[in-house]
Amino acid sequence: MSKPTTLKDALAKWEDRNKQPAATATEIGLQFQYPPIEKMDPILNSLTECQKLSLSSNPLM
Repeated sequence: MSKPTTLKDALAKWEDRNKQPAATATEIGLQFQYPPIEKMDPILNSLTECQKLSLSSNPLM
């Protein structure tokens, strides 16, 4: 089984797709990560401008 996606990796992918630093974004969508995100970690504290964070569809395997 694959190891889970970390929030750090998911945010890096988001930044690549959106051409914007996650730390300055007001809305971030991390849905449908594969392998899924399994746990939250302190990197969320860096998202100081974020008003909407979507993490749906990250089922635990």
